[in-house]
Amino acid sequence: NLKHITNKKENGITDIYDAAKLGWEKAILLDDLDNKTATFRPTEINKGDTDKIYNKIVNLIDSATEIDDLKNIKLNMDNMFKYVPHDARRQTVKIGIIGEIYTVLEPFANLNIEKQLGCLGVEVNRNIYITDWVRLNLFPSFLKPKEHKKFLDLAKPYINHFVGGHGQETVAQVAWLSKQGYKGAIHLLPFTCMPEIVAKSVLPGISKKYDIPVMTLVIDEHSAETGLRTRLEAFVDMIKHKTEVENFDKVFARN
Repeated sequence: NLKHITNKKENGITDIYDAAKLGWEKAILLDDLDNKTATFRPTEINKGDTDKIYNKIVNLIDSATEIDDLKNIKLNMDNMFKYVPHDARRQTVKIGIIGEIYTVLEPFANLNIEKQLGCLGVEVNRNIYITDWVRLNLFPSFLKPKEHKKFLDLAKPYINHFVGGHGQETVAQVAWLSKQGYKGAIHLLPFTCMPEIVAKSVLPGISKKYDIPVMTLVIDEHSAETGLRTRLEAFVDMIKHKTEVENFDKVFARN
């Protein structure tokens, strides 16, 4: 809360502005931290080392009371991750996580899917971060990202207009991931989420068009990590096999 951020009992307009700015900078840094963690986790030698550094940096960000503190954390972040022993020769695959915002962002809701994929040698990219949502939904129109409308055009002709939630973004993200060299996508949605059900209905078509496998996972109170892990392992193995076959075909074609 505001008192926790500013460490003051009485707060004026300037204090509120400073607290909001500090909170925003913390959110940006946390999103950056999530990205770096997703990059380092697949190649770590000792499982859990990356998460230890992640938790340590989260605590530093949480305890920061000045913008300069966050700048120092950002400068030292890469050095902290360098202490994690990793195998740079290990082959990884890149998979995107798309879908409904809460199930994508909340580890408890999605059964720690990013961590599970990282342990399987997957570099994860998710389709939305909390700062993205704030920019698109809370910022005034002149501050909103101008490229978002062009991004949504990737969903055409499958979805041509807003269908609620992030359904349109989900479809566009599949095309974007393929163009960026990702080998697969995992579509997350809570049970009965209508916008994502609409998106799910057209995913097979866009998956075939852009030659990128998509697996849909419906999350509810009956979902369990063990069952999810089995499906993730099968999906990742399929993608790795597909990639190996494609690489073999490229070599064979050159010869």
